[in-house]
Amino acid sequence: MQLKTKYIHKASTIYIMDCHIHYATHTHTLYVSFSYVFILFYFICLSTLIFLFVVVYYSLYRIIGHFLNIFLAGNFTSLCLFASPVFTFARIIKMKSVEEFHPYPYLAGALNCFFWVFYGSPMVHPNSILLVITNSIGFVLELAYLAMFFHFSHSKKQRLIVVFGLIGGAVFAAGIALITLLVFHNTDRRSLFVGAICVAFSIILSASPLSIMKQVIKTKSVEFMPFWICLAGFCNGTVWAVYALLPLDPFILTGNGVGALLGFVQLCLHIKYRRTTPKGGSNDMPGKPSELQLPVSQNQVSV
Repeated sequence: MQLKTKYIHKASTIYIMDCHIHYATHTHTLYVSFSYVFILFYFICLSTLIFLFVVVYYSLYRIIGHFLNIFLAGNFTSLCLFASPVFTFARIIKMKSVEEFHPYPYLAGALNCFFWVFYGSPMVHPNSILLVITNSIGFVLELAYLAMFFHFSHSKKQRLIVVFGLIGGAVFAAGIALITLLVFHNTDRRSLFVGAICVAFSIILSASPLSIMKQVIKTKSVEFMPFWICLAGFCNGTVWAVYALLPLDPFILTGNGVGALLGFVQLCLHIKYRRTTPKGGSNDMPGKPSELQLPVSQNQVSV
């Protein structure tokens, strides 16, 4: 009787373990599938934007000519920057945790995109459809990042930062919009005022990697500075800086000139310290958390 009870207990234990293994496997499969759906969402956004670019391109090419090629290239590199956190958030979804990431880059990115959309509106700077399309998609993506960050954050403090950051950003943006529309009564002055604000945000966001560069020099490791993000930031700044020279536009040239310069310095640091970086760092794994979280695009158009 005792032996029979022992076998029954052992069989029950094995059955429970099998149930746990099956549940864990099913849950892992579900998270992986969710990650694939999330990545697919980005490819759909990219495909949609490319389609819109093609339509607008063929509509305007006869008027603007080859100058339009540079503008489209700038919008494409900007879109790549907006989509750059896809691997990071795929990992966050899989791990069900934001780990050591912070919401500040995404809050700043959302506000930055809003101001560029407002800048490209007919009330401020007419005939800027590509600028509005690109930054509208960027704004939606930034809000999606913040929504996922809020959902997978286990810290009450971080959730409050997201909530109050969005509320504060909305109040600030509404105030700027009211001042622009009520104080300035023509598009030239409105473009100057809003453009100056956009450039100020661009310079601040371009300077954000300085702390990471300091850490790279100190540790002689580029583990927290992924190469693909540095390259995308450099290309984006360079393309828009070239666009600013045809003709000269100080708004575009200032913000993107700083971004291109810092991107070049980051690439130089990456080349110098790549060999001294431990293998298996975040620069080799796009989904692994890193301190360089989100380079925010500086989509601009001539004033």
